[in-house]
Amino acid sequence: MTNPLLHPSSLPYQLPPFAEIKVEHYRPAFDEALARHDAELTAISENPAAPTWENTVEALERSGQDLDRVMAVFGNLSGTDVTDEMEEIAADIYPRLSAHYDAMYQDEKLYQRIKDATPPAGDEEGARLHEYLLRTFARQGADLDAAGKARLSDINQRLSALSEEFGRNLMASTRERAVEFTEEELEGLPPERIASAKADAKALGREGYVIPLELPTVQSEQSRLAREGARKKLYAASASRGSENNIPGLIEAVQLRAERAELLGYASHADYVIAEETAGSADAARDMLADLAPAAAANAAGEHKLLAEEATLNEQDFHAADWPYWESKVRARDFSLDEEELRQYFPLDKVLTQGVFAAAERLYGITVAPREDLEGYAEGVRVWEVLDKGVEHRDNVEHEDKGEHGDKGIGLLLTDYFGRPTKRGGAWMSQFVGQSGLLEHKPVIVNVLGITKPADGSQPLLSLDEVHTLFHEFGHALHGLLSDVHYPTFAGTNVPRD
Repeated sequence: MTNPLLHPSSLPYQLPPFAEIKVEHYRPAFDEALARHDAELTAISENPAAPTWENTVEALERSGQDLDRVMAVFGNLSGTDVTDEMEEIAADIYPRLSAHYDAMYQDEKLYQRIKDATPPAGDEEGARLHEYLLRTFARQGADLDAAGKARLSDINQRLSALSEEFGRNLMASTRERAVEFTEEELEGLPPERIASAKADAKALGREGYVIPLELPTVQSEQSRLAREGARKKLYAASASRGSENNIPGLIEAVQLRAERAELLGYASHADYVIAEETAGSADAARDMLADLAPAAAANAAGEHKLLAEEATLNEQDFHAADWPYWESKVRARDFSLDEEELRQYFPLDKVLTQGVFAAAERLYGITVAPREDLEGYAEGVRVWEVLDKGVEHRDNVEHEDKGEHGDKGIGLLLTDYFGRPTKRGGAWMSQFVGQSGLLEHKPVIVNVLGITKPADGSQPLLSLDEVHTLFHEFGHALHGLLSDVHYPTFAGTNVPRD
């Protein structure tokens, strides 16, 4: 039986054939993809011909496509639809991946060939890639002696294992600490949200009502729960996640990061990380934080005083768990803002199509059209085609290059907006396929949120924070969709950050 992860998808834009991919495909796919990438890297480093841009750097950029494909599917679905078996695979494969890439970066012959290769004249992106690769190889230990390389690889593998373990523990703790309430404790929530809490309890095999935990420490429902004890219970459960088993791993990770930084010639882990970012140095970042801290602290103190006074006027105490609730009450008092009423104007589908997509059309001249013929990886995941309006094309281009109205196909967007027990908390953008002119790849991007799905199947009505998050994550999606680079190393959001 053919493993669907080990060859390019025949679907538009190489969208993974999710219906064909099973959990039993991952281990053999990783084994084979790693072996294939090893062979590709050996062919580059052992090439008897003199190093050129094409036979070294471009060959390196072309290599590992099978491994990238496997990792993209496994990595994305590990965040949205993880199973116990996938967690076991991750615990095994991530240290192996770390060792694999350490071996690549520490290959002296490959490093020398990259040094000797010259980017084509006038290829500014190629010149930037050459500089980036040389820095990256050095940052991954290419200039260390044999003992230093071996120690660095050991550190990286252990850090990879600790990172995977931390995420696994946090996910398990988040699930386990989903908070049970009585109906009375949910005072302040609208009937449809209470119904969703009852449905969540049933799905988890529990009695009564359950509010699953979101990724941030402060939970969104703290702004609506009217009872002080309910807010405190929800906040306490959130703040204590991972405390039972993640602290030793965090301490070890901090120590290993410091050792790695010193091994590579950096004063600290912060200096190691920020050397590739836009701030330039850890001192610059510290100076900025020091400049901001007094004003931020004064602003927070002012808000605290305002909210505490409102709580006292209502004969209630004021603690950390109460901040969002009294913040919403003060907004209602000072601005006549009814946040529950405001939600009626923000049904998800309208916000998406008449807000997010419409804004993108006005700003960037693109349209977003549903592709009902293409399947997502889970129930409720929708697939959209992103098109460049009004661009003329040859008549013989394929569908993904030319939409039904003659518009140029830019890529695909998957939207996965509803929370579920298998999904980690938070909101993010990721990719299944990265854009690259060299590889002739167009992007396949995913946006993930954790909106509570109404139990009756109706449209969720979004809070202002959720509306902001929807726009924010689509901004990241645009970064991936509108990427226009030749080399895959620089695709999408692979840019220096601030």
